[in-house]
Amino acid sequence: MRAPMSLAVVFVLATVGRGLGEDEKTPDYSKKTVAKWIEALKDQENPENAAEARQALGPNGPYAKSAIPALIDALDERKLPIRSEVAETLADYGPPVLTDLVQALKRPEFLVRAGAIEAIKKVNVRSNESAKAVIDTLKDENPGVRAMAAWCLATTGGESDKTVPALILALQDNDYRVRAAVVHSLGTMGRRAEPAVPALEAALKDKESIVRHEAAGALMTIGPSAKAAVPALIEALKNKNTSNDRDRIAQTLGWIGPAAAEAIPALIEALQEPDEGWLKRSAAIALGEIGPYAKAAVPELLKLAKDKKSEERYEAIATLGKIGPAAKAVVPTLIEALGNRKHIGNLRTIAIALGGIGPEAKAALPVLMELARDLKTDNQVREAAAFAVIKIDPDLAAKEKMESAYLNVRLGKVPSVKLAPRAELTNEQKNGIKALIAKLAYIKNPDFGMSATLSGLAFVPLPEQKHWGIGPLKDHDTKTSDVFRSLVEMGPDALPFLLETLEDKTPTRLKVGHNSGPIFMAFGTEITGNPLNKLERRVLSEVITPDYDEKSLLSEPYTLKVGDVCFVAIGQIVGRQYKVVRYQPTAIGALHKRVRAIWSSGDPTKKLLDSLLMDYATEGVFNGSSLGGWSQGSAFQIQAAMRLLYYFPKETAPLIAERLKSFNVQDPKEDDWMKREVRNGVRTLDFIKAVSWCRAPSIQEALTDIYKRTDDAEIKKVLPVGRK
Repeated sequence: MRAPMSLAVVFVLATVGRGLGEDEKTPDYSKKTVAKWIEALKDQENPENAAEARQALGPNGPYAKSAIPALIDALDERKLPIRSEVAETLADYGPPVLTDLVQALKRPEFLVRAGAIEAIKKVNVRSNESAKAVIDTLKDENPGVRAMAAWCLATTGGESDKTVPALILALQDNDYRVRAAVVHSLGTMGRRAEPAVPALEAALKDKESIVRHEAAGALMTIGPSAKAAVPALIEALKNKNTSNDRDRIAQTLGWIGPAAAEAIPALIEALQEPDEGWLKRSAAIALGEIGPYAKAAVPELLKLAKDKKSEERYEAIATLGKIGPAAKAVVPTLIEALGNRKHIGNLRTIAIALGGIGPEAKAALPVLMELARDLKTDNQVREAAAFAVIKIDPDLAAKEKMESAYLNVRLGKVPSVKLAPRAELTNEQKNGIKALIAKLAYIKNPDFGMSATLSGLAFVPLPEQKHWGIGPLKDHDTKTSDVFRSLVEMGPDALPFLLETLEDKTPTRLKVGHNSGPIFMAFGTEITGNPLNKLERRVLSEVITPDYDEKSLLSEPYTLKVGDVCFVAIGQIVGRQYKVVRYQPTAIGALHKRVRAIWSSGDPTKKLLDSLLMDYATEGVFNGSSLGGWSQGSAFQIQAAMRLLYYFPKETAPLIAERLKSFNVQDPKEDDWMKREVRNGVRTLDFIKAVSWCRAPSIQEALTDIYKRTDDAEIKKVLPVGRK
């Protein structure tokens, strides 16, 4: 039986020999001088040389701080990619390098000054000293330096009360590139840039299109607080001489929302114009964001909704739903449109719109209920249809059990398992877990849940159980940290401490973005759970708003924090795909309350056991023709079985062994394979693979029984009996 690593062993490993959390033996970077390494850092033809040079010249290299002056000198480089690479290397030193960078802003070489500002931004720490220094460079004699300063101030000066006034003043700069950088920076500051609204209004009339475009974007991110700019935006929307900006203006009015209600007539006029790029679509969407106040737009939106050839048809439908009961005239059109089951996204839009119209859409209830129960239709469409029924007629929805009617899963019989007594953790053990969590700061390699280029399932105590998901064919440089593995191995013992540490913003050594993924992205707020778990369903259904900083677009690589890694570890323990990175970082600040609400408990061991048993009892609902939706239940069972045997082997091995003995394991004919899987209630081969590592006598006996009974060559391959 493979058992979780004991705490005593973990603590020994953490202090002796291999030193958990430390990297592998550092290469010998002393073979070259600092000057040679800087030459290698500039080598654009051979990225691997530059990557090695960055390590050698960075804070963990042999030259450490002695390399900083040479790196600052190297900022005097006209090629932007090279200068950015040097700035990135300087930023690796973190906050301690800020003093040197601020001094570099006094250098005579304008490229050094510009590069120093970029490096300050990449350090990504708000410092009053560096903010003041960068603000001062808004008056630099070189426009490129001024533009770089303006671009960087959203990060470097975000906490300074002098930043926004300085940027407002810089909007008078005679160089349009500086003005464009200013409005871009104000845009990334969001609501903090509210004092700049009058200046941004003026920028809407700038002679340069890029400045006008960025000004509209800045007002967009300020949102409802930019209400004072609505008249100027209306004027800009009506100005047909600036056709390239008008769709952006319409979008901005939408982001301001109901506070932009006075723009409704102008947006209706935009709907009536001949097709002009995205203008009509943007106008329709903006009216939806204004909501019920936009009922005057219903007639024009109805025309678009009824026009099957209109490119804006479904934007109009969505907006009519947001306008609500006043849009009831569209209901017959939407009922007819639900008959076309070919376009999944459109069906979802229609169902959501009917739900928004509410009780006035009762005529649609029969077709919505049918759609919600149609297991051959996409699950998101079924969900939208079910919740539309709930909004239109709550009593009927309760009677018809719409809250669960759309699901691909149902709850079978939850096994009754008595938890064996467990000794409480000693203070020494608790302190040891906390020490291990602190060592997560040493993580430098991506892994499942911590990679922008790779997705999939993993349970790190059992590395052979990894399941690769979506990702390009490349070396993802994945490597599981020993500390991370040890914490997951501890399971319920580590869970309370991981939950406590979700806000820990201590940076790790792992960055996402730049060469490892996209760099213009926003934080995500999506996590999933078992829809049959009432607590998870309730908590995850609540609308959340990320902290401001987590709403902002990321224009620099994101450094994972210790709390981020704890988030992933919690997911691995409880059997959920909690990913701090996929194509975008996750807004942990917006999610930690949810995760705590679901998993916190005075008895974390029982909490975990109960959740895993519910997952184990989650059955897929077969639609009669495919295992697509049904597989959701199979996946819950497989992940639960693996963790039940790992964390609770004594309590659950007999239960799972009996299940194995009941399996039909005969090699099916092609037509009978699906029947076998449905009969077993799970993907048979995957389930056997997921538990075959377990050495509990009852499990091994059941696997031996399968070996004797099966004639399926694929099953025999994964059985430990067959590998002997």
